[in-house]
Amino acid sequence: MSERRHFRYDPDMSVDDFLRRMGEVGALGAGRLARAAEVLERMWDSGATVLLTVAGPAVAGGLRDLFELLIREGLVDAVITSGANVVHDALEALGGVHVVKGRRNVDGYGRVYDVHVPMEAFERFERFMRGVLRDLPERVSGRELLWEMGRRLEDGFLRAAAEEGVPVYSPGLLDSMVGLHVWLYAQDHRLELDLVDDMHHLADLVFEADELGAIMLGGSVPKHFAMGAAMLRGGLDYAVQITMDRPETGSLSGAPLEEGKSWDKVREDAEVATVIGDYTVLFPLLVTGVLQRLGIGRC
Repeated sequence: MSERRHFRYDPDMSVDDFLRRMGEVGALGAGRLARAAEVLERMWDSGATVLLTVAGPAVAGGLRDLFELLIREGLVDAVITSGANVVHDALEALGGVHVVKGRRNVDGYGRVYDVHVPMEAFERFERFMRGVLRDLPERVSGRELLWEMGRRLEDGFLRAAAEEGVPVYSPGLLDSMVGLHVWLYAQDHRLELDLVDDMHHLADLVFEADELGAIMLGGSVPKHFAMGAAMLRGGLDYAVQITMDRPETGSLSGAPLEEGKSWDKVREDAEVATVIGDYTVLFPLLVTGVLQRLGIGRC
């Protein structure tokens, strides 16, 4: 037990300093954010195998370059995400833009709350996917498809993952524009998307890990895909999740990490932290401070 202190402002403080001041406050959201920084620091410093799980509109919300940085710096060993983030990463690499036009529909644009994407960007994406699919073997795993997409893109986290050999798993890939184009192509071509092979690959990655950690942005299928795989080895050793979902509904997205201990998805002695809030704000803050603390990267 420690005394709760008040936040002390310093005009020269770094983001790392700010997170440490949150630890001095120690209570409520401030305490949870500081605890998450400590767990993330130990996760990265330990050399654990790290899974980054991403649900929700992370790329549309501005986190694309940050994901690329983590992959390039070797801080992420696998990415598990929705098909939507894959699509939006490719859209930007193909010259598409995300613009902020407010909470209203605008002709010629698709809307993600207050972020808009010109529909013509999806036409370029369709042409791109036709070229990718034409060059694939008749049977391909999801991660191999995403690596092939990444190899053909100029930038983004898919490109970084392909170059660095970091697998990107998308267990819900069919529920996206990628899946739509796979289905359309398969109407008159032989193509089998083998998502079971992705599970084999992730299981091998998990079994080979001396220690296993996860950074979970949002919940949903990406979070559960990681936790289900972790169950094969008795659970995660480290975990940080940032979510706006509530636990009372019983959904996985709002479930505290401690609940995962009852399923052997999180080890009893695991270091875990849950932060309630918008990850498009909190994750950059958290990562910037911890990278400063560890002296890593350009932050």
